[in-house]
Amino acid sequence: MSGAAPPPLPLMTSGGNPAGMPLVLQQSAGVQIEQCLRLGPVDTPELGPHVAFKHQPSGTLLIEKTNRFDTKFDADQFLQLYKLRQSVRHKGLVKLVDFKINEELKVPMPEYVVRGYYEFLRKNLRAIKEDRKNSKVKFREREIFQILYDLVDVLAFMESQGFSHSDLRPTLILVDSPSDYNFPLNSSFLVCDSLNQFESWEDKQRFYINNELDLYLPPDVYEALARGIDFIDHDKFKTDVFALGLMILEIAIEPDLQKIYD
Repeated sequence: MSGAAPPPLPLMTSGGNPAGMPLVLQQSAGVQIEQCLRLGPVDTPELGPHVAFKHQPSGTLLIEKTNRFDTKFDADQFLQLYKLRQSVRHKGLVKLVDFKINEELKVPMPEYVVRGYYEFLRKNLRAIKEDRKNSKVKFREREIFQILYDLVDVLAFMESQGFSHSDLRPTLILVDSPSDYNFPLNSSFLVCDSLNQFESWEDKQRFYINNELDLYLPPDVYEALARGIDFIDHDKFKTDVFALGLMILEIAIEPDLQKIYD
């Protein structure tokens, strides 16, 4: 396997807000200076642990991701990734609304904490897919093409910017629609960053395999992971396209496509 290995869409972080205090977003981040209410901690395999907030005036949901560092140098290096991520803007990508760095006094050394705040939606494609399956409500052809066109547009933009997503899956496709059973034409599908923290992309995929989570990998990449190869040189753009195709097939004809990994 070979090919270009573009950087994944930054950023992958983990953590929460230990203080549990209301969050004030800066006006420069595109949100009015208002307090956001802390809704509580949440932990999901694809996003890792995070804390949810609600921007009261608009009702916008945000999630806070946290990373901790022993040195100011490491924290500043990490901030560069946030600045890069904030510059990547597309209507089909969740926005990194704001990020902050704080020094917290610890014994014997201080700790540097970087927090990022992403917009978020409660609905995702996996939950809607499962709900429709249980209710025996199929996706209509128009809805399938709507999802396909929106996601192709996002992936094409990311490739033009030199980034891959590298973890495209239904849980990370957030759905902005008033209904779970009828997507109006003004519905939108936002791609969320893969925010869980792993040492490497390979470790993250092995976590999915070991925990029997759904996979969206080309079979040859899966076989390389199963053989325990530490670094897998593969085309991440093509992996994103394969993942998109697998997701569309799942909602279009509802087969158990996970059997390809047996």
